[in-house]
Amino acid sequence: MTWAESNSTPGDPPNPIGAVEIEKLLRDLSERILFKKISIQDAAVEFRKEANAILARSQQ
Repeated sequence: MTWAESNSTPGDPPNPIGAVEIEKLLRDLSERILFKKISIQDAAVEFRKEANAILARSQQ
């Protein structure tokens, strides 16, 4: 046990609330870009808007 304690690092903190939803949003937008359904610029605007909305909901 002592060896493990001295040779280990603290675990990473948990992801913030909404992180999974934001990762899905990013994946979906990436696919839409790859299939030329949306421009990179429009995807960036949509990502910022939607990600901010997700984070705002998670703060309530």
